[in-house]
Amino acid sequence: MYRNSVIYKTKRLVVILPLLCFVVLGCASGPSDLKGYVIDTDDRERILVVNGISKETAMNTEQIDIEFLDLIDEAYWLSGVDVKKYSKGDYVEVWLDNEIDASFPAQTSVIKIRKIEEDSE
Repeated sequence: MYRNSVIYKTKRLVVILPLLCFVVLGCASGPSDLKGYVIDTDDRERILVVNGISKETAMNTEQIDIEFLDLIDEAYWLSGVDVKKYSKGDYVEVWLDNEIDASFPAQTSVIKIRKIEEDSE
């Protein structure tokens, strides 16, 4: 009888709703894992993001430039991204999935990504 009452259902909702919000929003609300420039996209719906370079370098670099790749510390092929929203030279902030393929460039999926201004570090 108590389990069918409006009060019981309201209490359950009051407990469950904040927990659900925490799980959904909390996963990507901490500090980002990567800030960098988009330098390439591919036909598998991924973008290549590199940090530690200037916008000019990002705009003038091809992904296959091996000499360039040897000079950088971090580069990621990111999946789970709507590649139509991003283009070469965009500066992005990224929250990465915990499963990262340690190849170079590394490969992982994105929890959250957004364009930012270069000055907003």
